Amino acid sequence: MFDKVLLLLSLAGVALGGFGVMVADTSDPLDREMERLAPGAKPCGEVDLIGGARAAVNKCVTEQFLADQPFSARFERSCEDSICLIGIVLVAHRVIVVRYDSIGCHGKTPSVYCGTQAVYCDQATLVPKGERLKIRCVHEVEL
Repeated sequence: MFDKVLLLLSLAGVALGGFGVMVADTSDPLDREMERLAPGAKPCGEVDLIGGARAAVNKCVTEQFLADQPFSARFERSCEDSICLIGIVLVAHRVIVVRYDSIGCHGKTPSVYCGTQAVYCDQATLVPKGERLKIRCVHEVEL
């Protein structure tokens, strides 16, 4: 019975995807890393390359940031020869920027350039910049 339900859900995802409905891909490296860093955070959505859903995502990010509530959001970026994504999460009063680049991810042995990189943002401030948002961070390196 369980296998039949999974099959139906899989087929429904294929059918919905064909009608332009976004179906979550649990194998996405950026989503997995954001969920690992901020489990249970409110998903604020995704801004694609043409800026679709930007206003709604920005509103959610701003509200969650100002309330100091955990959230995650995804932003597609244009790359020459790979898939680039930037994610932001807020967890435990700290913003983390997660970058993903698919370059080097193909083939039998992925290169060191494949995957995600998390950058912790200290003393983050959120600054509106036209229709976009800017996150300013303070970074200190002690040697």
